[in-house]
Amino acid sequence: MLVDLHDITRPRTLCTLTNAYSLVRFYSATEISYAPLSFWAPGTTTSRLVRTNVLDQVTRTLVSTETGTIEAWDWSPDGNTLAYFAGDRLWLKAGNQPAASVAAFTKQGGRGGGWDDEILIRFSPTGTYFVLVHTVTSPNTFQVRRASDGGVVWSSPSGALDFQSPAFATMAVWSRGVDRLYFRDGNGLRTWDPSGTVTTLVPGLRWYEPSTSPDGRAIAYMALDAQANPHVELLDLQTFKTRALPSPLRRGPHFASAGLLLYGSAYANGPPGAAPGVFAYNLSTGLETALPYDILLDVWPG
Repeated sequence: MLVDLHDITRPRTLCTLTNAYSLVRFYSATEISYAPLSFWAPGTTTSRLVRTNVLDQVTRTLVSTETGTIEAWDWSPDGNTLAYFAGDRLWLKAGNQPAASVAAFTKQGGRGGGWDDEILIRFSPTGTYFVLVHTVTSPNTFQVRRASDGGVVWSSPSGALDFQSPAFATMAVWSRGVDRLYFRDGNGLRTWDPSGTVTTLVPGLRWYEPSTSPDGRAIAYMALDAQANPHVELLDLQTFKTRALPSPLRRGPHFASAGLLLYGSAYANGPPGAAPGVFAYNLSTGLETALPYDILLDVWPG
């Protein structure tokens, strides 16, 4: 379901998709991208990536591949380049050209997922780079790559699977406007920039599901307390001070605007994943409003 939340007291449904998997992402203000649900069935080898225009509900297929499930994807800001991970490979597709495989990976077998796991592709604000995170490969993958050819620009050192290790990098998010990448590893909150400099900004900070504000002044994220209960916190990127929002058992924050945060409900001491419930939080008034939805998937502008 696609919803207009300009007035959170009167949510307005724009359209409903009945064949969309939960990995749904906005491509633009009027298009959403997703892998159709029928292509996630057990034993399926063909996978498609489509875009649906929410105004006329016309759906176009952008990728149809026999290489396996498409696990993550993103488009460059200008919409000309698509990077996606499928069949244990990273693929790059420029314009109308066929997709090209630029790297192959080996998956870890026989383990479940956890809060620290992430499978993610995101282009930088200028479209010059993209970050690839896949913590279920062996070794763990955390790479910044060129959008032009998919070549590796920087890679975090990786070793044996150890979520506490300084080498275990995960939970990446780009800044706004400039190509600066925030992520965390065993050292805490770190940042990478195109000069190759990697800096520790907040030692010991262990964040999950980060989201950068539209004005680039803050990052919202989920954190776990001593009892492993999720809650949402804010990091001020000018002072590097953090503050926890008052409501417990919240996760998956998304900035809807500089002053409005959307997030979901979470289970107490539970496994990773969302509990039913979506909320809007006004950062100026501190007012939390319950919305009539079960799960929050994506927000535009993201």
